[in-house]
Amino acid sequence: KRQQLNGILKLAQVLGAMQNRMIFIKSVPRNENENTIDFFPGEQVLEGASSHMKFSHISQTHNSPLVRKLFLIQGITEIALGKEQISITKNKEIDWEFLKPEVLGTISDHFEKDEPVIDSNSDCQIHEGDSDDLIMIKELISTRVKPLLQEDGGNCAFRGYNEKTGEVFVTMQGACAGCPHQKSTLKNGVERMLQHYVPSITSVKNIPANEIVPEIQIQIS
Repeated sequence: KRQQLNGILKLAQVLGAMQNRMIFIKSVPRNENENTIDFFPGEQVLEGASSHMKFSHISQTHNSPLVRKLFLIQGITEIALGKEQISITKNKEIDWEFLKPEVLGTISDHFEKDEPVIDSNSDCQIHEGDSDDLIMIKELISTRVKPLLQEDGGNCAFRGYNEKTGEVFVTMQGACAGCPHQKSTLKNGVERMLQHYVPSITSVKNIPANEIVPEIQIQIS
């Protein structure tokens, strides 16, 4: 009975903490656009030099676990991050009455767990439902490709994998972004390494950070 009581008390504490966090998330509708609401979690959203980031597709969320989770909510079409707010735009066919509770719950849960809004390593996180090839690709990029590029001041972000075509999409970063040998590094280094362990890969392509990854079949969570 004591264990059962402790369990009930612990659950009440968790629910109470979530409820308190929900109270501090203010939502302010935009007068000029009824499909957009600004959510203020009561904590700093973006830190450092970045004061504004905009996302229009889930394939652009390789560096933001929070934005990725929000895009998984059906009806969200655009998300913008500011220093203190999260601006969310929805599809006009869906009412905020149904969408808002899930948005608030997602934001509340994220900040309650003290998870980062921006995380440069989240692109290679393994998700439930990832195929064996996708898991191998993420592990190779995280443990071999990134450390190799970082030795020369560069880096890359995994953007997606199309299992039907065998294409892997990355965004070259740092010194690799403007390097004249970028194509050679991509083809002779990154692509060759990945193909050695995952023969089904046909090519590795570099795309700009703000560009939407082509093909809707990419596996990204």
